[in-house]
Amino acid sequence: MCSKSVCTANCPACATSSYGSSNIGPISRLVSRWSEPGKGNALLLSLLRGHRMKALLRRALDESEFLSDHGVRALSRYHRDNPFVFNHNGNSFTVKYLPAESDSRVFGGNSNWRGSVWMPVNYLLIESLYEFHRYYGDEFRVEYPTGSGQKFSLCEIADELARRCTTLFLKNKARMASGRSWARIRCCKPIRGRPI
Repeated sequence: MCSKSVCTANCPACATSSYGSSNIGPISRLVSRWSEPGKGNALLLSLLRGHRMKALLRRALDESEFLSDHGVRALSRYHRDNPFVFNHNGNSFTVKYLPAESDSRVFGGNSNWRGSVWMPVNYLLIESLYEFHRYYGDEFRVEYPTGSGQKFSLCEIADELARRCTTLFLKNKARMASGRSWARIRCCKPIRGRPI
């Protein structure tokens, strides 16, 4: 889901480069509309267009799958009851959701396993949502959480995911205040119903 707002559409470097050329191969047409300016004339280089991103976020923001109280899980909660099993050459390999510590040495035992929410994954997701917001603006809205019927901008969702992630590092009373400063630092107002 990584993305990057590259520059503005009237950038002299892009106007003279092959980026602005219509003579590009068929695979590059799968990449986001990198020559179409978005909000503020920003350009976006991403493998996800808006409709693909909404499909990905539908699962990532689903509390029965990836969305947790503390961020986005690295492995879907679905696999708690439905482990993924791969059979190869008479061997059976299983991947299952474990909410805390690993029960296998595959990932280095418990020394390398830090639970189901991995900060690098959440950081990349949050920063990508901010970049997509810069391109699409406030009008591009996604249901959050999935199934709630409430739609928010990508920036509002990124702020809320950041708030959820900070709760991993705070004691109980401080958890309620965790979103206060972050929402003011970034670009959005807090989501309705959440502490500010």
